[in-house]
Amino acid sequence: MKKIVSAFFFTSLFAFTIQSQETIIEEGSGRRSTYYLDYKIDEEKTFPDIQRMAKTLVELRIYSSEFTELPNYLTHFKKLKRFYISYTPLTELSHVPNVKKLDVVKITNPSFFVSVLEAKNVEELKLRNVLIQDVPSKFGGLKVLKEVMLESCNTTKKDIGRLFKNWTALEKLVLVDINISELPKTIKNLKNLQYLEIQFSDIDALPKEVGKLQNLTYVNLYYSKIKGIPECIYKLENLERLVLNEAV
Repeated sequence: MKKIVSAFFFTSLFAFTIQSQETIIEEGSGRRSTYYLDYKIDEEKTFPDIQRMAKTLVELRIYSSEFTELPNYLTHFKKLKRFYISYTPLTELSHVPNVKKLDVVKITNPSFFVSVLEAKNVEELKLRNVLIQDVPSKFGGLKVLKEVMLESCNTTKKDIGRLFKNWTALEKLVLVDINISELPKTIKNLKNLQYLEIQFSDIDALPKEVGKLQNLTYVNLYYSKIKGIPECIYKLENLERLVLNEAV
């Protein structure tokens, strides 16, 4: 019989306020502990020492800090799979090689996004208010990326095109308030794409290359500037659900 015990505790470490949740799952004679830590770090430039959690930490959330880099010891956090960071002037994403889910808010240093492109194990990526520019034509990471949401990101059609060229494993793409007026033709490289959503952007048409994405089953254009039913939609033989703009 499975027994779930949840414990919450609050403490402080120097000027840091730490909120963590420990969930203990007991099943038979086995025991597994997972830790979720939230950090609200104001005006501190040094990352807190959490090395004692190296064997248990699975999720780390950091809000409004002033430090520019992550500590080397995070490399040894083998269970750390989910990482959320916002309003922090990080210059690069490093020392978190096992993260599968990455959520970033309001980091505008262009070198940070370039370092994200080298992440090897990220499967789900959410970027909000992140500067996306100077994307190289080829990069070494994000080969297993399955889901992407880009919201209010400052970028160009050329940079998005280079991302699409390399994101060949992508299955879900959500673009919200993205500052490009049309999708690049390299969207044809997203052969595994099943879910496409475009909202609150200047994109007013779909390129004919979308019609080549035969794994698409869901297309949502409701809060977009796209009017009518794009011709390429009729070529999607496996499409199951289509949500159109209310002005159609």
